[in-house]
Amino acid sequence: MIPPAVHSSRPEPVTMLKICGSRDLPEGRLVVDDYVPFSFRAYERAIFGRFLCEIGDLKASLFELRIDKGSGVVYGVTLVLYNQDFGDRLPPDYGTAQTIQGLPIVERGELGFAGDISRQPCDFRLVRGPDNYIAVLRDSIHAERCYKSGRVGFFEGHGELSGIGFFDLTPAEMEKLVALFQRLRPQAKL
Repeated sequence: MIPPAVHSSRPEPVTMLKICGSRDLPEGRLVVDDYVPFSFRAYERAIFGRFLCEIGDLKASLFELRIDKGSGVVYGVTLVLYNQDFGDRLPPDYGTAQTIQGLPIVERGELGFAGDISRQPCDFRLVRGPDNYIAVLRDSIHAERCYKSGRVGFFEGHGELSGIGFFDLTPAEMEKLVALFQRLRPQAKL
């Protein structure tokens, strides 16, 4: 007898954001607070046009990426909501991905924006490390590079965004995050 096919309960998007390069900018600022787990902005200059890309299932998980309309640079990311179980471990390629200083540039022509917003439905998982949290957006894409600016990194494989990492978190920030995630999901294993 042939065993039934096993399907992941985590839907993956047909295609994630395409990355076509990087731009080295001054390090941005990562904020960890009591209500929004992570908020990162690379620069505070005036933006004359931006795209907003929402990644997640929009009910229990949501990332917002801010993309400069003119250059395609991902200049901001916010983890707005995470009310799901945490992953046990990272795929091994996340530890060996080549680090490139700078922020990713996305291919604007393939974003599929309705107006200035694109929704990328996927059920990502968040994995906690000793001093970091990494969101694995797609298990099927092996991380080859990590575009890093300050304490935030964007993982890419085969030209697609595969994960987002928040690194070098202080013990106080880690405690704050554990308390926040326990409030959101008391039964979750942290």
